[in-house]
Amino acid sequence: MPDEVVLDSSVIEAMFFKEDASMRALDAAAKSDLITLDLAIAEVGNMAWKQVVLCGADKIRRSWPSRSARVSSQMPVSSSGQRI
Repeated sequence: MPDEVVLDSSVIEAMFFKEDASMRALDAAAKSDLITLDLAIAEVGNMAWKQVVLCGADKIRRSWPSRSARVSSQMPVSSSGQRI
């Protein structure tokens, strides 16, 4: 059984945007059951808005690395059980 991991909003951001920590975030997430706080929904939405407005769409991850493909279908679950 994989370990249960609570994701911080910055780790979720690294999974969806090209960051220095993106590969580490994807690798760790691929090996774990993911959960996060409800507040992460708003925080990640705010980060996504800032990334697109300030950096442009070129930082958006267009494809998932093959070794972490499982992560693309395994979205974190908030503390209330809602998929984000």
